[in-house]
Amino acid sequence: MKTPRMVDAHFSYTLPDSTLIQDEATPKDGKTFLIGVSPDCADELGLDLSFIDFKKDDENDKTMKRSDFEKQVEREQFANILSGNELLPGSNPWSYNCMAMEVKEFFVSSIYSRSIINPNMHSLYTGHQFGYWASQLGDGRAITLAEIQSSPTTSHEISLKGAGLTPFSRFADGYAVLRSSIREFLASESLHALGIPTSRCLSLIAIPERKVQREEVEGGAVVSRVVGVGGFIRFGNFELLMKRGQYGKLKELADFTIERGFPQIWVEYKVEGEDDLKSGVYAEWFGEVIGRTARLMAQWQSVGFCHGVMNTDNFSILGLTIDYGPYQFMDNFEAGYICNHSDHEGRYAYNEQPSIGFWNLNRLGTAISPLVVKFDCNGDSKEAMKLLEEKLNKYYDIYKHTYVELMMTKLGLKVASVEDYKEWISPLLVNLESAKWDYTNFFRALSDLSLETNYDAITSLRQSGPSGADKGKNDVNGAVCEIETTKLDLPTHLPTSEEFLDWYVKYLTRSLADCEDEKGKTSFEDLKQFDKERKERLDKINPRYVPRNYILQNVIDEMEEFVKKLDEHHKELTTEDADDERPDFCFKSFVELDNPVMKYLKVLQNPYEDGSEEEQILFGTKFGEGVPMEYRGIKCSCSS
Repeated sequence: MKTPRMVDAHFSYTLPDSTLIQDEATPKDGKTFLIGVSPDCADELGLDLSFIDFKKDDENDKTMKRSDFEKQVEREQFANILSGNELLPGSNPWSYNCMAMEVKEFFVSSIYSRSIINPNMHSLYTGHQFGYWASQLGDGRAITLAEIQSSPTTSHEISLKGAGLTPFSRFADGYAVLRSSIREFLASESLHALGIPTSRCLSLIAIPERKVQREEVEGGAVVSRVVGVGGFIRFGNFELLMKRGQYGKLKELADFTIERGFPQIWVEYKVEGEDDLKSGVYAEWFGEVIGRTARLMAQWQSVGFCHGVMNTDNFSILGLTIDYGPYQFMDNFEAGYICNHSDHEGRYAYNEQPSIGFWNLNRLGTAISPLVVKFDCNGDSKEAMKLLEEKLNKYYDIYKHTYVELMMTKLGLKVASVEDYKEWISPLLVNLESAKWDYTNFFRALSDLSLETNYDAITSLRQSGPSGADKGKNDVNGAVCEIETTKLDLPTHLPTSEEFLDWYVKYLTRSLADCEDEKGKTSFEDLKQFDKERKERLDKINPRYVPRNYILQNVIDEMEEFVKKLDEHHKELTTEDADDERPDFCFKSFVELDNPVMKYLKVLQNPYEDGSEEEQILFGTKFGEGVPMEYRGIKCSCSS
């Protein structure tokens, strides 16, 4: 039943909206086009995508060969399932008991064969939105197709976003537009490539004739999202059950989450032969969620990522980045940058993200407190509050340690302590903001700053200032003014303001001390080797490519035109050609070289690589250079 309503359960069931009328073979919303697939995500799922050749067809071959017919069938079935047109064989979404956890087998042609659990369901939750309590929310346009066992020890959930109404759609239509779907598809795969925990995207389907009203009328789309089991369970799932006083269901959900998402805790606290867990399990689990969230916030900050809508219903219990809306990777550094133009008070500004993570964890702690009181503290509420506070008090220590370690690694300097934040990181960020310099490009360019070519300037500093390697490593402020910093050999793509020149002197001095720690007394050959190793190390840490809002918008504009032409071309040819001779549009729209989504995906899935000379010409100047002044700071809204 799709009618929006109040639901008294963890999950509900529904069917995706098909673009086809089920009793006729005529289109309802028109042709669906497979315009994006992540081969890397498919590999993680163990899916065989050999039916997609990932290359451009012979331009002179305008018809599909009959020998390719079987591959076409598989491609179309793949696209139909991931657009909501076709259900997974063997699933029975209307009669399935979500708490029974039965397993069914299904086979989809030669695409894959896996175990499927809990098909076609969506989750109930609520949360705090911009700091204010919301009523029942839930997956208003997300339907979990299945849990797929991708290996004997690993399972993933696959869900469709934009596949139609659910009981939690409230006043919305359950759809997604192409614009926001492209942004989520590319961003999630980019963050994964950067090593940041995130939901992933397997496919992107365009439905151009599905007209969706947002700030204006736009074409529809469906994106398939992938997470480990429990990745889409949110802080808000627990908040709602606590708010309703449904403590039995709260325990059920917590136990399920621990068993499937935190197996190491489950094994440690499970009492063999009994249903209950040992005392202390819920506080231990909360501590693990705190650690994951703190580390995620540090990773966001280190790459300049702004989420934009950090409501408690958008926070994954597994510590994943989910629900990509008005996100942005900062262009020029601005500590208080607000990426969401609907965030008028700046609640989710870049420099507020760590504290919002802590605030959200406080809400989660309150939500699970009944479990800690009853099962961990034998009914002692004061002891429970003390235990939860002790766990929460570790948040900032974990965050600071992780953030400083990440930033010092980005600088290529040995980590000494969290005090390095004041010594190195904070002054650098102040300089970057003052110079209005591109955050991502600065760190990428830093690997070109040579210790060898600046050795004379640094040794001059040491002779005129405090002596000793230790002094040079920790305190060179007194001598910075005594060196002619303009003699530094700087790459042309680094800022050269006076504040930066002073920072470079300190930085090179510290780098020289690190080099001497490794090699003892240094020669020019040592410095040359150190520079080479340092550049290789930094270029594997500091990306050249991250999603840029102005490029994303260009890709969206190009893709909308691309899909429009595909749709028009499809209508023309399907009225003229026999079925076995017409082009396989599902395939061609994906592999075509001019597909801007796949072109940008290739770049973002290899963020640290400059690529071949040809690729540098094709991609570097378009995707890796500085953001033009007129395009800096382009912001998005929550509308998607």
